[in-house]
Amino acid sequence: MSSVIVSGAGGNFGSFILEALVNQKHKFSRIAILCSQERKSNFVQWETKGFELIVGSPTDSTSFQGFDVAISLLGNLGLRLQPKMVDAAIAAGVKHFYPSEFGNDIDQTELRNARYYTDKVLTRQHLREKAKEYPSFVYTLVHIGLFAETFALSEEFGVNRTNKTFTWFGNPETEASFSSMADTARYTIESILLPLGGKQERKLNVPNGNFKIEEVIETLGQVQGINYTPVYKPPQETVDEEERQRKGGNVGLELLASVRRIIGQPQSAVPKPWNHDDFQFSPIGLKAMFEATLDGEAMKSSSLK
Repeated sequence: MSSVIVSGAGGNFGSFILEALVNQKHKFSRIAILCSQERKSNFVQWETKGFELIVGSPTDSTSFQGFDVAISLLGNLGLRLQPKMVDAAIAAGVKHFYPSEFGNDIDQTELRNARYYTDKVLTRQHLREKAKEYPSFVYTLVHIGLFAETFALSEEFGVNRTNKTFTWFGNPETEASFSSMADTARYTIESILLPLGGKQERKLNVPNGNFKIEEVIETLGQVQGINYTPVYKPPQETVDEEERQRKGGNVGLELLASVRRIIGQPQSAVPKPWNHDDFQFSPIGLKAMFEATLDGEAMKSSSLK
């Protein structure tokens, strides 16, 4: 039985990964969360569900000692740490690494040079170099497109519930891949139990589906009860904005401009073949993804009262 440690679990997607591990914990010898001392209290609730809390750094090999599988969920500004994290995990004896991908396949030429993917490209190159050096080391790259939850709840992607508008940089008939966090987490955790067929690099292409952007915003509006007015703009505006933010030294807004341009391109759809047939469940559809997002938002608001 494998032992699994998760780093960067404090974000929105982290709770779904942890819940998927809990549901499968009888299939693993150990499940653990790597966290700092300052954030340990944020994960106490997971101890009661069977997790160990490992206090340490993702770039320190002692943090990974005793674990076979390491899953990285580091956010955008932490992705630069992943090559050192890979080294630390390998030094500790980790045999299977999941980098923080959960987006598009950046081996596509049109995406490889995008600013948003700079650190992910460096991580992927580093993984391939380490695989040559350590023949028993394997890693899995999970490709899902866009998270429906992030798209629906964040105005950063163009949805403005207050003004009832939706802004998109590109062709509204462009197809993009969308996924639910719950399904992606389940695919990720269950994939640990699947054979890799002798491969050191596995690409797991598991989006819930491809949808035209105009269909996406119409479906979201139906679920939310909002009639959105679409506003389509030329992608060049995001290019200009990215350059302005780069010159201004605002990395967060520079990355945002980059991702806005990416998701308006045809390459934002995850390439086929997909790997759904390797699993014993089917992903939910677009409307169900948005309905689950709305239900989760309502539950969160209720718990804060």
